[in-house]
Amino acid sequence: MTIESFFIGTRRSDKRYGPQSKDMQVSEFISLISPQNAPHKVVLPDFTGLAIQLDAQIRNQFHQLKEDEHFLRYRQLSERWYQAGSISDRNNRSKRFEKIMDDSLDFLLYSQDVMPNINPDDLQWHDYEKASSKGKMYCVALLFHVIARAAYEPESVGKDPTLPEYCRWMKNWIEKTLGHDFLDRMMIYCALFAPAYFPALQRLSGEKETRDVHEFLAEHVRTLAQKNSSEVNYRDQRQFTFGYTMFTKQQFEFLGMMRDVHYRIDCIEQLLLDLIERKVVDFTDASVAGTWIEKQIQRLESNDVKQ
Repeated sequence: MTIESFFIGTRRSDKRYGPQSKDMQVSEFISLISPQNAPHKVVLPDFTGLAIQLDAQIRNQFHQLKEDEHFLRYRQLSERWYQAGSISDRNNRSKRFEKIMDDSLDFLLYSQDVMPNINPDDLQWHDYEKASSKGKMYCVALLFHVIARAAYEPESVGKDPTLPEYCRWMKNWIEKTLGHDFLDRMMIYCALFAPAYFPALQRLSGEKETRDVHEFLAEHVRTLAQKNSSEVNYRDQRQFTFGYTMFTKQQFEFLGMMRDVHYRIDCIEQLLLDLIERKVVDFTDASVAGTWIEKQIQRLESNDVKQ
């Protein structure tokens, strides 16, 4: 990605797969940033513009779905966050953001109680929107908390070891919802016909280490040959049946959405872990870094980002 004044400094590791959708590309901006002329300096950007962009996507769904209690609570949190940011007096703004910190955590705990039970092998027409909207609201609420804490007491942003637990809860919910059986069958299918998506499935299934897709497929074939082969009547030959599942378009769309939510919460978790690990984080260029992120998102939306 061509970057004018900053580059993403701590997001990517050798074991991390890259973004495969526009939503995932936007999620990549949830990271600490290092100035190009000072690569050892770490800046926590002002994520306000990013949060506004993500919030707008969610609010657009308000017009498409009936607003339930979950939507109502999110909208109230969102509006309070906007109000806090609009207050010019620093002390009053700080008090409002302190309240946002508490409200956002309350919303996250409430969300954990009302996340839907979905069977990916028996998807209903509303399952995609329910999981998508609730998952995205969860991510933005956590981002609201990070922004509010940075505004209220910036030196404490990286001192709360409990925040990554909220990320792990969502990742566990995604893994449980998809289920090991569904993911195993999907991994076999993708290993055969869509190997580029295999690393994402590994992350969704909770695997920490990467596996080569060809080695995975060879191991699966080897296991089948050892356990299920039968004799053929001539020349001492043996045979076995290799089966795989065909999935519907609806299932692939649901899986892609869950992948995007997982990637977003994974980016937030990595940000929080980076903040905890690093003792010194600079806030002096937060607004500059935040403005750069907003410009990159605008370019991304207009397909003008160079990779």
